[in-house]
Amino acid sequence: MEGVYSWATAVTVCSVIACIVEILTSNSSLEKTVRFVLGLFMLCVIIAPIMSTVTQFGSMDFETEYKYDEDYDGMKEAQVKILKSEIGRLVEKTLTENDIKPIVTLITVDIDENDSIESIKAAVTLENADKEKAATAEELIRNKLGIECSVSIY
Repeated sequence: MEGVYSWATAVTVCSVIACIVEILTSNSSLEKTVRFVLGLFMLCVIIAPIMSTVTQFGSMDFETEYKYDEDYDGMKEAQVKILKSEIGRLVEKTLTENDIKPIVTLITVDIDENDSIESIKAAVTLENADKEKAATAEELIRNKLGIECSVSIY
């Protein structure tokens, strides 16, 4: 609010000065030039706060600097753990739907330096009774889920 008050005061003071200058230069050959200059002067006084706001807004740095958070590694590990868990459930569900009961499902996720998933591998252990279904289980996981898989028998 103080900014508006100071702006209004500046406009008022400049208006008074412009009126005095105009009265002093009346009936002269430079009357049109003086009016033009005073008009520009008043326009500058009125627009100056807007221009400073725009300039200040334009110079703001909107890019936030990335700060390494100490919990970042912990968050990344938690995300990978959740990913492994969900993929494990998906593998088990796919096998169970095809009457194959896995004993153990181990999911391995390789992540590169850019935190992108490089590869996902599944290792499934089946009971000896499901020995003949090992090739089917491996094929299901590779073809249906697109995950590299190895099957072992317990």
